[in-house]
Amino acid sequence: MTETKLLPDIIYHYTSLEVLLQLLTNIKTANDERCLIFHASNIFSMNDSSEFLHGYKILWDALKDFEKRNGNKEYNLTTIWDNTGKGQEECEQMLIDHIYKKHEAPYVMCFSRQKDFLPLWSMYAQNGRGVNLGFARDNIRLRFNETRQLSDIKVRQNLTCTDVEYSTSSLSFYRKQLKVTYDKYMAEISNAEPAKMLEIKVNYLSFMCVMIAPFIKTSAFQFEDEVRLFQYKSKNDVVRNKITSAGMLKPYIEVAIPVKYLKAITLGPCCKQPLVDKFLRTKLNELDLSDVQINNSSITYRNI
Repeated sequence: MTETKLLPDIIYHYTSLEVLLQLLTNIKTANDERCLIFHASNIFSMNDSSEFLHGYKILWDALKDFEKRNGNKEYNLTTIWDNTGKGQEECEQMLIDHIYKKHEAPYVMCFSRQKDFLPLWSMYAQNGRGVNLGFARDNIRLRFNETRQLSDIKVRQNLTCTDVEYSTSSLSFYRKQLKVTYDKYMAEISNAEPAKMLEIKVNYLSFMCVMIAPFIKTSAFQFEDEVRLFQYKSKNDVVRNKITSAGMLKPYIEVAIPVKYLKAITLGPCCKQPLVDKFLRTKLNELDLSDVQINNSSITYRNI
């Protein structure tokens, strides 16, 4: 999967000062480079638990339209649940359970193209008391030498940044991805034994979901201008868990991003800026990261 369009040079990750301190004090070496170790959260444990289903429904509608024009009724994926005797919601949950149990859902780290934006400070950076970290977007493309297994379909996995889509009218990229995957599906299903057909259908429908659905959100979130860094779990990844402030269990895997891609740190509008600025400059000098710019938010509103 590649990005849908060119993004600005810098993308921003809003977080707390505590997280930034942890990142700077736990730098590790990976692939012979010093790296910041981030947590990429499972897509099913994001802030909006319904967003995956929203993407799934958009995908389902696109798939129905595609099969109406190009499909073979005998093999149509959109008839997969017709003979189960179960309702649509129950079938959707069955599919999600299948994806979740097989560890096929992507793990996601969120960025924005918004450099200094009050709603993002409020929601993701401790009510303006946190920071955002500006990364050179084009550099965040870590290559893996392994092939990852999704739904028994081999995928060459690159860790890459992808635009979130907020409008169903701009899904041309995903429709192309859908066609490529569907062609592979037809080549396999048309030569399969009848006893294997349901398994193949579930595998390919799961595959389409985890490749496409996580990157579609409702237009209500368009203000976030989100860019997602995503990774599918490999056999070498360790799934860890943390408890959120809301008391929810959030599975995550670690993602290493080289420190050389960190270009700027912006202090939130409610930071005690002189003290934090001095501390950060000292810390960055100790880590030989003096080229990282430290900026202050230009938003004057303080009482968030």
